Amino acid sequence: GEKKIRLHLPAPNPFIPTDLSLCSDEAAAAPEHPQVAVAVPGRLRLWHKPETRFGQPKAVLNLNIYSPEAYASPRAAVMTRLFTKLMLDYLNEVAYPAQQAGLDYNLLNTQSGWQLSLGGFNHKLPELMAEVLGRLPGFKVLPDRFQFVREGLLREYANQQHNQPYSWAMYRGELLTTVRRWPLELYGGLAAEVSAEELQAFVGQRLHSRCFVEGLAAGNMRRNQVLHCARLLLGCLRDGCGAAPLHPAEMPELRVVRVPTQPPTDMQPPAAATAAAATAMATTETTGAGASGGGAEGSKEEGGSGSGSGGGNAVSDGCFNGWLFCEGVPNGTDENSAAVIVFQRGPDAYRSNSLGSLLVQLCKRDAFSELRTRQQLGYIVALHGSKEHGVGFMEMVVQSNMYDAEELCRRMDDFIAAMVETELPLKCGLAPAPTSEEEQAQQQQQQQGAETDAAATETAAQLPPSQPSTTSTTTPAQTEFEIAVEELAKSKLQAPKKLGDLVGPWWSEISHATYCFDRKEAEVAALRSVTPEELLAFARAQLTPGSPDCRKLSIQVRGKAEATRRQEAAAAASSSEASAAADTPVPSEPAALAAAAAAATPRLPYAPIPASDPFEWKRSCEAWPSVRALWAARRAAEGRPPLPESVAEAEAAEAEATEVDTATGVGAATAGAGVGAAAAATAAKEEGVAPPPMGPPSVAGEGVPVSSG
Repeated sequence: GEKKIRLHLPAPNPFIPTDLSLCSDEAAAAPEHPQVAVAVPGRLRLWHKPETRFGQPKAVLNLNIYSPEAYASPRAAVMTRLFTKLMLDYLNEVAYPAQQAGLDYNLLNTQSGWQLSLGGFNHKLPELMAEVLGRLPGFKVLPDRFQFVREGLLREYANQQHNQPYSWAMYRGELLTTVRRWPLELYGGLAAEVSAEELQAFVGQRLHSRCFVEGLAAGNMRRNQVLHCARLLLGCLRDGCGAAPLHPAEMPELRVVRVPTQPPTDMQPPAAATAAAATAMATTETTGAGASGGGAEGSKEEGGSGSGSGGGNAVSDGCFNGWLFCEGVPNGTDENSAAVIVFQRGPDAYRSNSLGSLLVQLCKRDAFSELRTRQQLGYIVALHGSKEHGVGFMEMVVQSNMYDAEELCRRMDDFIAAMVETELPLKCGLAPAPTSEEEQAQQQQQQQGAETDAAATETAAQLPPSQPSTTSTTTPAQTEFEIAVEELAKSKLQAPKKLGDLVGPWWSEISHATYCFDRKEAEVAALRSVTPEELLAFARAQLTPGSPDCRKLSIQVRGKAEATRRQEAAAAASSSEASAAADTPVPSEPAALAAAAAAATPRLPYAPIPASDPFEWKRSCEAWPSVRALWAARRAAEGRPPLPESVAEAEAAEAEATEVDTATGVGAATAGAGVGAAAAATAAKEEGVAPPPMGPPSVAGEGVPVSSG
């Protein structure tokens, strides 16, 4: 007979918290920075920081699952991405009740494995973690869901070919400067080839065959809860998935290419350009002589230019304008062209970081005002600083449909040259001696000021004794350098307004294996000790082509409008050859005017990176030291102890043996129920029985930008 449909109440929400107490006692007794709460050699390192300053019973739990198989090849990277998207798809059934109970989660694939992030009310956070991890041991690739997820991933890869040209140029810069990075254009074809059976074998036999987990539990989370979470992790990966420990030699080392400071041996610049560069270098050496000590110190701190850079005078060795990578827009239809210039600074170090951020702080407003407002190159203009795998850089970005990418690079080069030689000395209070006319104007101002002071003195003498004088002393105005230092220090030391703002910097230190939890205070101390002379010498060393420390990489992405202009220019040149006797017409288009002006100015040549095989250039370059190894060596040199290899492993096992946790109410029984519920849900899907709809998911995809491999 017909099956009767009956109304029923929804199942009880297992994630609603019932314990909202704060762990204020543990937070008050805890150290200022996160500490290792659990460490199992080769398997797990879990950091913990109880924190209740915001007065909310909430916590954050972030986990990095390192696997050498996750990014071993472009095909492995695609399958790891499919695995995380399938996990999110399977977890849709618990996403809505978790969101209603104030919990959230996300999974991301990374270049070293995959990442799990959990957050919300701490009482039921371990249960949500058990629900997610419980699907790993019995992970099954359901053919229908696999097909659905793969189609979405194929659309995502196809849409990335239609990103803005400036975004594509920035991604190309990351691709060229990261030692091991797979190109995005490979992923679409590989994703179409992967089958459900191949993905099942990859996840079951390779992805979790060898794993190491490093995580951070912060917020309103007691130590016994952290121990319980550690036991869940060990039980899932070691006991459930059969994962072997990861040897230290297998830990991921995400390294960055050291952009060469010397041109190829067969490249000789024009004589005029070399002479101009020699003059600029002589000016740099003369002006920066007083600050050479600080600049040299910063270079030594971040690795300098000793190995692989070539010593000696760059002008006499052959000066050039850095390296250039040029290609068309990936979809062939975008009208805009984009140019990105990257100045690589070097490995992570407090002083060089402070110098780089201060230089960006002084230049970024002028870059927007000059290139966007005055020259009107395009709507997208930016100058910013950042780090890629621990190596700092300054980056300028411009996108335009009116100018060619080559012209955009010229305009940015001119802006940087003017900033270093003219504007930055003024901002630092190190301006050159004024001209005679300026001296006369200054003398007139001083004379007028003296007359005003005399009149004020005469007025004060006529006042009765009981009335105070109206004259007052004024402090000298601050220079832009001093204002920028204080603004930057204030922004770095700004108090966090929520738990995520507090945990974010800690998690960044753990993810990059630097563990410098006092970075803000150390960098602000270094920042306030920087002198104007040191900053000017640093800027000239980093941004002047031909300097031994100038590591410059330019990326040009040419749009459809630029290709059309080039075709029209070629046609006009061929027609002008036929009528050579006629007068040359005055160009009217902005791009044509700019090209004509640029042709009359001698420029240093670029060293080209072949677009057909840029990886050959990467293979010929050296790499910066791994930031993980660099900071480990620094800690050892300072006499600090290494990270503990084994902490509270036995306590974690005892926590699992306890049936009910007296502090949280979460024990082995509830964790097992969570894992059992996950297994039951997976079995129901395999049998084709769908659970009742519970609403939209709380996580709508990974949101991984084009720049993440």
